[in-house]
Amino acid sequence: MKKYYLIVFFFYFLFSNSQPNKPIIGEGVFNKTAEYAELITSELNKKASFFRASFKYSTPSAPIDGEKCAKKLRICNYPMSVSQFINQMEIKGWELISSSIVDGGNYTKTYKYLFRKE
Repeated sequence: MKKYYLIVFFFYFLFSNSQPNKPIIGEGVFNKTAEYAELITSELNKKASFFRASFKYSTPSAPIDGEKCAKKLRICNYPMSVSQFINQMEIKGWELISSSIVDGGNYTKTYKYLFRKE
């Protein structure tokens, strides 16, 4: 019977401390959840002076503030090129861990950039 309680306690402890769908960073004995941010843009302007994108993040405030943001969708204008945006994120301690291009058909492409901060 003690073995049964020990097994139940072990699985309860294991699953109560797990956090699915979030990147985990190890810090010795302790673990903490990493902060992340995702930039999604459907169009890259031929003008390198600005771009419009959706920017989702796990931090309390935006790592980089946009201009003329839509209230519900978190879509903003950013007064810089995408490469300048990535450089600014890296200066602020974020690491670009993934980038991808998705072909949406009808000559549209979606560009996704995933950042992580330890």
